[in-house]
Order: sequence, then structure tokens, then C-alpha cells
Amino acid sequence: LFPHHAQATTQSSMKEAFAKLREIGWSPEVFELGHFEDDPEFIGPLVESIRPHLDNGAHLLFSYHGLPLSHIRRGDKSGSHCLKVGDCCLQKTEMNSMCYSHHCHMTTMSVVSELRIPDDRWSISYQSRLGPAKWLKPSTLSVVGNLARRGEEVVVVSPAFLADGLETLEELDIEVREHFEGNGGKSFTVVNCLNDNQDWIQGLSNIINRSFSNAKNSEFSV
Repeated sequence: LFPHHAQATTQSSMKEAFAKLREIGWSPEVFELGHFEDDPEFIGPLVESIRPHLDNGAHLLFSYHGLPLSHIRRGDKSGSHCLKVGDCCLQKTEMNSMCYSHHCHMTTMSVVSELRIPDDRWSISYQSRLGPAKWLKPSTLSVVGNLARRGEEVVVVSPAFLADGLETLEELDIEVREHFEGNGGKSFTVVNCLNDNQDWIQGLSNIINRSFSNAKNSEFSV
């Protein structure tokens, strides 16, 4: 389950699933749920999971899993939009309809709109960078360090992860927290992923049922 489409996650998972089906010689109908970055069934529970943590006017940081810029460019089949047009991620066009970075921005703007957060009280960053290639910026570590030095209370949410794991429990809640405190920060909160939140479970069920009712539009063959 990935709210945001990416070659490294969605496509690789589907490729592996098809490979396993071929191994066992089974050719069932296969339907992909697809991305749902700004679906109200996803945004609603996400907003309500964040809301209780913003009572003190904390700065809300949206930390998404990073990707190499080369992956982002490959998502633009026209080769003329992604990373070439100003504010490319904020424009909703056919050219970036499968762009991970665009999807992350759409989730962020949906949440910000619902919570009515002023522009100076939220930021986007990207975590989990690996290797020497150029990745999406800014990094979560750099943003958190700057916020700490400004004396900000920080609340971090990671919408790309639907269930808590190493990237949230260890990377954010331990490593990034230590970086924040090492730069003088005092208040750092990591919002739990949606996990088994009942509103989200119902929302996911609705997304799945709706997707299957339109299954002909997303059919795959093995």
C-alpha cells in the first residue's frame, strides 16, 4: 500500500508480484489499487491524527521518503515538465500524474488546507537518503536542525508510511530526534502512522471497494 506512486515502490512491488505468479504458473486477473494521495478517505484520518498535536502552534513538518532525482524525471514521459517548470510539483497536469514528488505535495496541500495552517508554520522534507546521487531536497535532517536553532516546537508526520516501521520508529523518533536535540531543540513530536486507526481502515475499505468497482480501468495482465 503506497499513497504515492513511485518506481521504487509501487512499480517494483507489482513487478515482483507478477514474477511470483509466473513462477507458480498462475494467471489470475490482477488489479492495482493505484495512488490515492489526495483521496478524502485517506486525508480525513490523516488530518485527525495530526490535529491534537498542533494546539501549541508547533511547526508541522511533512517528512517523506526521499527519491533520486533521476526517478522523478523518469516519471515525466514528456521530458518537459518535472524539474524543468517552476513549481512543477504544485501543478496538476497529465505530465506529472504519476510523479511521486507531485503526489507528496498534493497530500501536503490537502492536509494544510483542512487544518488551515499558515504558510510559515509547515514545511516539506525528505528522509532516508542513500548513496551519492542527487536526491529530492531539502533533507529532513537539515530542516529539523534549522527549526531547532530557531527555537521551534516541531511536530513531524510521515504520510508516505501507512504503518510505523524503521523509517518512523528508528530514523525519525530516534535519529532525527537526537539531531533536533543536538541543535538545541526542546519539543519534538512524531505523529504515529495511521496503522490500525479505525477511520483509516474504513477509508481504505472504501477506496478498495471503489477501485474494484472501476476495475476495468486498472487491469493488469501477467
